[in-house]
This record gives sequence, C-alpha cells and structure tokens, in this order.
Amino acid sequence: MVQLVQQGASFHVTSVGEQSAMQADVTFTDAADPTSTVVSCNPNPVAVGGSTTCTATVTNTKNGSSNNGSPAGTVTFTRAGAAGTFTGNPATLVAIAGSNPAASSCSVTFNATATGTANITGTYTSSNTSNTGWQNSTSAALALGVYGTATKLSFSQQPTSAAAGASIAPAITVQVQDANGTLVANSTASIGMAIGTNPSGGTLSGTTSVSAVAGVATFSNLSINNVGTGYTLQATSTGLTSVTSNAFNITLGAATQVRVETAADGSGTVVPAQNINSGSSITVYSISRDAGGNFVANVAADSWSYASNTGGVVAGDLVPAGNKKSAVFTGHAAGTAAIHAAVGALSADSGTLTVVGGTTASKLVFTSSPVTTTAGVASGTITVQRQDTSGNPVTTEAARTVTLSSNSTGTVTFTPASPSIPSGSSSVNFTYTDTKAGTPIITAASTSPTAITSATQTETVNAAAASKLAFTTQPGNAAAGSVFGTQPVIKTQDTFGNNSTVGLAATSNVTVALTAGTGPLQGTVMLNIGTGGGNGTVTYTNLRIDVPGTDKQLTATSSTGLTSTLSNVFTVVAGAVDHFVFDPISSPQTTGTPFPITITAKDSFGNTATAFDGGGNKVTLTSTGALTGAPLTSNAFTLGVLTQSVTITNAGNFNITATGPGAVPKPTGTSNSFDVNVAQRHHPTDKPRGGLRNRKRQLYRRRQRQSGAHCAVAGKH
Repeated sequence: MVQLVQQGASFHVTSVGEQSAMQADVTFTDAADPTSTVVSCNPNPVAVGGSTTCTATVTNTKNGSSNNGSPAGTVTFTRAGAAGTFTGNPATLVAIAGSNPAASSCSVTFNATATGTANITGTYTSSNTSNTGWQNSTSAALALGVYGTATKLSFSQQPTSAAAGASIAPAITVQVQDANGTLVANSTASIGMAIGTNPSGGTLSGTTSVSAVAGVATFSNLSINNVGTGYTLQATSTGLTSVTSNAFNITLGAATQVRVETAADGSGTVVPAQNINSGSSITVYSISRDAGGNFVANVAADSWSYASNTGGVVAGDLVPAGNKKSAVFTGHAAGTAAIHAAVGALSADSGTLTVVGGTTASKLVFTSSPVTTTAGVASGTITVQRQDTSGNPVTTEAARTVTLSSNSTGTVTFTPASPSIPSGSSSVNFTYTDTKAGTPIITAASTSPTAITSATQTETVNAAAASKLAFTTQPGNAAAGSVFGTQPVIKTQDTFGNNSTVGLAATSNVTVALTAGTGPLQGTVMLNIGTGGGNGTVTYTNLRIDVPGTDKQLTATSSTGLTSTLSNVFTVVAGAVDHFVFDPISSPQTTGTPFPITITAKDSFGNTATAFDGGGNKVTLTSTGALTGAPLTSNAFTLGVLTQSVTITNAGNFNITATGPGAVPKPTGTSNSFDVNVAQRHHPTDKPRGGLRNRKRQLYRRRQRQSGAHCAVAGKH
C-alpha cells in the first residue's frame, strides 16, 4: 500500500521484472486543504478601559481550482501580556463572499483592562479535517497596544541628513506615547519642533508646529539653511516629556540663487540701500548660494547692469571687473541705481544706491536757461547754483557770496546787486537789466568762502521801441563841387541808442537840412526810413555843399515824430585847383629890381584851394618880359596862397603867367599887364635945367609911354 500525503502530488507506478499474473490494487487518499490564520485588531492601539474588535481571517491556501472552498469552523482567541477579556470567544467563521483565494472570517471584542502590549493569537479549529475539509492553523501573535495617559514624545522617523535649504526626507514623525512607550492613538497634541544641537547657527524652516493625528505628528517640510555636522532636533509638547533626535548633517547644496553682496568670500551681505557720496566708489560681488543661503562661490556674472537708475546716474558709472566676478560703482551726478547681476537663469539686485552731492563747492553753474529781455526791462529769474566737481548741488557749506558782472557796454543792473547763496541752499536767483541790445555775456563769480570756478551765460537783449533818429555815419570828406565823400547814414533807435525798428511805421520820411554854415545843401534830402522803405536805415548818396567852411551841420527830422538829431560839425573844403588868380601888380616896376607878386589857387567856384599847400604844390612862372629864371619854379604855396618876389630885366608892358602841376590841361592864371621902366642913371655933373619947364616935359613923356598900357586879366592857358 502507498499513501500520498502531499496534496496535489503526481506519481507513476511501474512494473519491473517478469510478467506475472499478479494483480496490484492501489488506493489514493487526499489530505484536507491547508489554511493560514491572521489576526488583526481595530483600533490598535486601544486605550486602557476601552475595547477593540479583533478579527481572524482564515484562508484556504491550496493551489488550483479543486480546493474545498472557504474554511469552516471556529477560531479561539487567546491573550498573553497586558490583561484583558474577550467577548464572543470562540467565534464561528463566516465565508467571505467572492474571496479569492477562498477565505472566511470571524470577530470578537477584546476589552483592555491593563496598559502594555496584549499579544493576541487566533487558533482555527476546522469543522472537517478530511480530504474534503480544511486543516487547522494558528495565527502569529498580534501586538495590540493598550495605552494609558500620554506622558512623552518619541521620534518614530528620525531626521536624516539633507542639503542646506532642502526639505528633510523622509518626513520626520513623532509619536505621543504613554509611560510604557505605547502610542497614544487618540492624541491630537500640538507638537513643536526646533533645533537642539546647532553647530553652525542654522535656522529651522518649514512647518514647525504640527498637531498629532492618531497620536502621530508628521513634519514633511522641515529644512535647515546652514551647512553643519551633528545637528539634532527637539520635539516638545505641553505636558509631555520632550525628545531629542539622533544626530544628522546638513550638507552644501547646489547653487540656487545669486546675490549682489559686499564681500567676495561670502562673509558679506546683500548690498543694502545706502548713500554714495559723489566721487566715492563701492565694489560689489556676484555671490552664488544654495537654497539654505550657504556660500557656494564668487562667480563670474554673465552681465552687470542696472535694475533701475534715475537722475544723473549713467551706465559708465558701473564698471565690471575683467573676470566679471565683481563691479565697481562710482557716484558722480546725483541720482539712484540698483545694481543687477545675472548668472545663467539666476539673477539678483542690490539695494538702492543714492548718489548725494559732495560737501564742498568747486564751481558755479547757471541752472536756468538763457533769458531774452528788452533793453531797459528786467529779465526773468536767472538762477546760479554751487556744485561739486560732478555737478551735484552743494547745500552744506557756509553762505557763499556771488559777484555778478557783464561784458555789455550798456548800463547794467543786477537785482540784487550782490546775491548770496545761504547755507542749506544750493542756489540764488536774480534778474538782469541792460540798456544795450545784443548778446551780452554775464558772469557769476565767487571767492568767498573759497575761490571756485565762475559761470558764464549768454543772454539776449532786444532793442526797445524806435523813438529817435541818429546819424550812425557822419557826413564828411566834403569838397566844393563834389558830393560828400562820406554820405550820412541815419538809423532809427530806441531811447537807449540801440538800432530799432520796433513799432516803426511803414512810411516815415526823414529830411536832412543844413542848419549851420553857409549852403545851400544840394541833392536828395528826403528818404523813407519806415518799414516800407529803408526799414530803419536810410543812406544818402548825393548830398553836396559847394561853399567851403568849417562850421557845417545837418539836422535830420522825421514825418512821424521821431526825435530829430544833429550831425557832427563838419568841414567843406574847396575843390581841386581849377585856376590861379594874381593880385594886381602895380606899375611901373623897375628893370632889374625885384617886386612882389601874390598868387591864389582857386577851385572852379572861385574858392581858395587851401589844400594846395606845401610840398610839391608849386607853379611854373613865365612872363612876356624877361623874367629872371624863367621858366621859374615858384616856392610852395601856403594854404593855397603864394607871395614871392620876381625880377624882370627889360623895360616894357608885360604880364606874368602861373602854370600849375598835374595832368593836361594844367590850371593856369595870368596877371594884369604892368609897366617896367628902365632904371634912371644919375651923374654928379648934371645940373638942373629949366626948372618947372623940365619937370612938365618929363611928366608928358611918361604919360605918352603909358597911353598904350592896359590891365591884365586872369585866364586859363
């Protein structure tokens, strides 16, 4: 007989040897299906004095589909350890519908009467242990916690090492336990978490206060910022004994941020908002840090720029180092800036830097625009400011005296005349009045309390309304018989003497007249100076006076009531020498005896040509008589007149001719005819004869000689 004791086994029967007539009968008997029993209690743990439902599940563990289905029978529950009682024990199994593998379950109530751990075991007793039933089985013991009053905390999941700033994982859990270390499953105590041992001065971040759920508090997002070895955490709750965790480490994490800081080695801080004095500099660094803010490196920035800038701050004030790990910002003009550093996808800004002016002025500057005003009228407000070398206003120095001046030739007035910039202010205002039209340059200078650079500005002064006439070119170079060599020019002017057409009528006729000296004044004496004519200027072209004199003066008047004007006194000289006139030469003259002659140079109007004077202004003298030295070059004329003695050596009736220099036809002049007698000879032996009769005879002869004589007249040759 062969007995098969393994469920589901296969076998073969083989005959070995000679055939015989023997017949073998084989009978196979299957064992009951094997089972497994598992016990669970809910709730677990359970409070002392409370109850929990303990369930046994018995499963048919036979493989295949030919098993005997869900086990039937009873389960007896037993306890070891913490005291307690069962209600409904033993319990009958009930098949679990649809279970696969086939299973059955039953439950009892356990009433906990003492704290501690009650080890609960379920023993299954089959109702059929034949091959059509199920084998008996006993469960492993289930530790059922029976807790009393909560007294302490305990880490159920200790903190593990993590990177700085990263959440500690897995999540840290803390249990509320009784004195026996049993989880107090009904506790909702608020549990706080803090750093216990802090080797690097780290800060614990995340949710540090959590209420327990079923006696367990879970801390899922705790992190520490500073790298360090040997950190511990301490869990606390009011009324419960605190607990300290195992030691763990915080390591340096990957760079997750870039900051603009004050030190290259990471020992600094983010560059804070601050004032930068003009002319001063600050060096900033590109610092990378991990999530916990731990220093990783002084890295080269991809770019340095401004996150914002205002006022006089310009791009050139920020100069990156060659390796781009730092940059220098220098304050010049007043304004603000926030420095921006970018490294890949990371970037950061500094605090706002405010550039403030220095405390010592180095120059004056006009901060108002150039003004335009009218002659004699005060300008708008002009502002001058004291500044440092970078152009920032200075308010902190002592009061500063400002000296104002102008290069104008007019009458200048500054109001106030000597302004002062008070302490606490950077500027002072004044107005400017000038009677001279043009573009004067005004200067603001200061030497007190210290000498600083002056400021200049070009202003514009326009003429006031036209109110009078003025000779701007005086008549002159006048000679009888010719238009003035310098013709007068007359302009309209304002009351200050500035040329002006402001308010001038379209037609305003200006007439010039000779109001001193002998004339008449000839030529076109009336011209339109209005805007429809000369537009403020008339230039005469053909004025002349033919009478010489040193006392000539013109008066100009207008038809529209402009104030009249007098020219300077000027001279009209005679014209060019046209001919010569001899003073009469008396008769008789004596042969061989010098006698005086006077000759005057005349222009075409008979005016003495006084310009024929000195030097080469001489004439050539000839005569119809025997003139000694003929042709005789005369002495030089004096102011157009020559007086000189000449001698004729023969007797007769003669005249003398003067011929001037220059081009043909040369000016000439001829004297009157005059007698020249032979000089009488006297002898010592001569005696008077005839007395009165002889004298009468001599008179008769003289008259006869003179009977053909005639007066010479002047003329041209």
